[in-house]
Amino acid sequence: MAWTTPRTWVTGEVVTAALGNTHWRDNLRYLKGLDGPATFESDYTVSNLVTAGNVDGVDVSTHKAGTAYAQHTAGAGDHTHQSAGAQGSILDHGLALTGLTDDDHTQYVLESILTTAGDVPYATGASAWTRAAAGAQNQRLVQGASSIPGWQTEVMAIETQIGDGAAVVATGIRGRIYFPYSATITQWTIGANASGSIQLDLWKDVHANYPPTVADTITASDKPALSAAIVGQSSTLTGWTTAIAAGDWIFVNVDSATTITQITFCLKVSKGL
Repeated sequence: MAWTTPRTWVTGEVVTAALGNTHWRDNLRYLKGLDGPATFESDYTVSNLVTAGNVDGVDVSTHKAGTAYAQHTAGAGDHTHQSAGAQGSILDHGLALTGLTDDDHTQYVLESILTTAGDVPYATGASAWTRAAAGAQNQRLVQGASSIPGWQTEVMAIETQIGDGAAVVATGIRGRIYFPYSATITQWTIGANASGSIQLDLWKDVHANYPPTVADTITASDKPALSAAIVGQSSTLTGWTTAIAAGDWIFVNVDSATTITQITFCLKVSKGL
């Protein structure tokens, strides 16, 4: 039932059941809260509810006089939970509730130890915290010496073996490598079964354009090669297209070979995502 403004009766008016129910019964039910919580006017005041130190029959005098109550009402600054006042060690939660800048609760970890986007907090001991500074793109967090984490670039070796070890390695496409992840080529290595000469070329294209052709070479004029040698390696990669996208194919083509009957060709790459 909703509250109904009480009726102003006039002399001689007939009181009907409907009027009585609306103005007496229903309004009394409203005040008692039988039909939901009552809503009072904004200037409504209540007085004389506390008598002789009792609220609804419960003695509150000891609470008013007690230390906890006195501390909580000691002053406006203290009431805002700042650190001033005798109760600071009890209620203080940082300056003006803006954070834990004064570090009065040492069991919490201050957000101020993280200074840069990508920082990671870690424990240096029991209840001791610091940060691992943000790493570079595509780096991964690994556990280092003395249980200290750090960022590391994941390095992978992509190998293919060419030749049967009997006949001199023939020219043409001798290796096909698919990359399901992005990567960056940082070095090539050739190891042969005997001293000799060999020159390779690398062709790269996307999966939709399979197969790559010589027009897709990524080595420019600095091709992987051995010249009267059994092993070779280079990370110079002058003119190379070193970036590999997820889904790319790389074909290994033998441009020329003499004496050598078998090699292991390895690409060192920094793995992306």
